[in-house]
Amino acid sequence: MSESYLNSSALLILYTFQIKHTKPFFFVVPFFYADHVAFFPFLVVAAAVATIVVVIVVVVVVVVVTVVVVVVIVAIVVVAVVVVVVVVVVVVVVVVVVVVVVAEVVVVAVVVLVVAVFFYLQQHDNS
Repeated sequence: MSESYLNSSALLILYTFQIKHTKPFFFVVPFFYADHVAFFPFLVVAAAVATIVVVIVVVVVVVVVTVVVVVVIVAIVVVAVVVVVVVVVVVVVVVVVVVVVVAEVVVVAVVVLVVAVFFYLQQHDNS
């Protein structure tokens, strides 16, 4: 193993210890890996950003699914209400038509009966 790898491993262990026990140094102390300087805070920020993005995506998905479910339920309720209204209107129209037809038949029957009685009485009065 190269010396820089061993040094960076030792610094990584030291850095992990500092993360656990001395958090103020967390954003200050770099570690060396393959002769490059990198800051763990970048990784922490990247992880935090990734976590925030995942949380936002989950929240958006939950909100969208909830809205879709609510819209579907409202649509079902609206369709049910429309169907009930249409059925009620059809029933009312049928009842009104039946009542009007029955009333006309009754009126015609009464008129025919009155005319028949009138002609019957007129014929019996003349003879």
